[in-house]
Amino acid sequence: MSRFYIVMLLCTGILCQGCSYKAWTSGLYTGFKEEQKRRCYETPNQGDIQKCLERANGMSYDEYTKYREETVKRSKLDNLP
Repeated sequence: MSRFYIVMLLCTGILCQGCSYKAWTSGLYTGFKEEQKRRCYETPNQGDIQKCLERANGMSYDEYTKYREETVKRSKLDNLP
């Protein structure tokens, strides 16, 4: 019976870890989009502001995660001796 509880605890831990990672990264995504929109309004030209907002609003969560992974890889390569 105790093996059953150990297995259940391990499974619960693994499931919770996946859910919290998804919640954490979706929070980063929301912050990223808000920062992009804020930067758009710093652009002096009204037409450029609209284009910038369209780009910021058009990036899907999947595109964001791909962009983020590529950025992390680039930064690791830049820090190599």
